[in-house]
Amino acid sequence: LNGNDGITSFSGNGRDENLYHIIEVNSENVTFNGVVVSGGQATASSGDDRFGGGIFKDSNVLNLTIANCTFTDNVAIGGGAVFNRSGNGDSVTILNSTFKNNLGTYAAGLYVINEASATNAVSVSNSLFYNNTTKNNNICL
Repeated sequence: LNGNDGITSFSGNGRDENLYHIIEVNSENVTFNGVVVSGGQATASSGDDRFGGGIFKDSNVLNLTIANCTFTDNVAIGGGAVFNRSGNGDSVTILNSTFKNNLGTYAAGLYVINEASATNAVSVSNSLFYNNTTKNNNICL
């Protein structure tokens, strides 16, 4: 935000003012179409501000669609680009989108977790995930 962002890393790099989420979804049935999300840094020491450097969506909000979007150079403990905590009956749909150069301890591109006993649907189609890195070589989507 200050124009001084350095390399994508967990600390330092001139990103201190970028902390937390670029976008926090607070409404149901939200669609992002043609958005570029870059430079998020959700690396707080505790709480939800550790998740979703680009987009954060909690379980009290249902149904997120991401179409024709680009996520680049976002960092988080979980879900460098997108974090979705799903409630029962929730859906996440990703179409024609690109996730590149994101960093996460757990899932650099997309991190979806369920609330207890929740069932949901996740659909990813015609999208590209590349050059994303996890801190501890975890599965990286």
